[in-house]
Amino acid sequence: MLPINQNLGSLNSLRNLNKTNSAMQLQLARLSSGLRVTRAADDPAGLVISEQLRAQAAGIGQALENTQSAYNVTGIAEAALDETSNLLARARELAIASANTGVQTAGMVEANQQELDNILAAIDRTAETTEFDDQKLLDGTADLQFQVGPGTDAGDRVGITIPDMGTANLGSTSGDSLDTLRSGGANDLATNPTRAIEVIDAAIGEVTDTRGSIGAFQKNTLETNLNSMRVAFENVTATESSIRDLNFAEGASAFVNLQTLARAGLGALGASNVQSQSVLRLLGG
Repeated sequence: MLPINQNLGSLNSLRNLNKTNSAMQLQLARLSSGLRVTRAADDPAGLVISEQLRAQAAGIGQALENTQSAYNVTGIAEAALDETSNLLARARELAIASANTGVQTAGMVEANQQELDNILAAIDRTAETTEFDDQKLLDGTADLQFQVGPGTDAGDRVGITIPDMGTANLGSTSGDSLDTLRSGGANDLATNPTRAIEVIDAAIGEVTDTRGSIGAFQKNTLETNLNSMRVAFENVTATESSIRDLNFAEGASAFVNLQTLARAGLGALGASNVQSQSVLRLLGG
């Protein structure tokens, strides 16, 4: 049968050609973006899952940045306390020298005391000026809380409190503070150098304990969290990629196949039109 009212072959070829062209446009979008899922219609369930994974990966990425910042902040405090330890070691040398009363003259002790006063002032200056942004770290106000996880679970938020590292507080475990070692104090080098050694030893122990707490927090909390979050970020990103990203080799192969179909469709459309024209020739014959 050769109808002349409707060119059914042409309509069929045109429908398939339009379908192929639409698929080619979609495949071009995938190839240009590198994504298999470029719109919700491509894979509705996959889009939902991948968006959730993408949000989770973003949260983990921020948690990694937060953890690194926390490590930097506590590192500032620990570095400052290292200098305080050095100052206390020198203060102890001066106290031991001053306790050698058989050799030390009043002038020697006075010189030692002057240096000790400078050391105590430096310890206070370190405690008062060590900060991160506007957060003081060693003046006793540092209750540091860090968001190191991607959610609101208990382990996603951690903290550390750093005690006052000034002379008014250091040494207090001995019953006296470093303040009593200043010139004119109850335990200055001219009055009671032996007691001064005990107070300094207590202060050294307190600084060392605080440094140990900071170090343990860095190693067992922050570094461990960094390692686990990096693994989690890698796995979540890989899972999201497996759902959403395009296998470029497969995509290119599919596009070539669609190009072949498009050429075939154009050929079929042309052939169907030629067939209709042949019917008209019967009338002219």
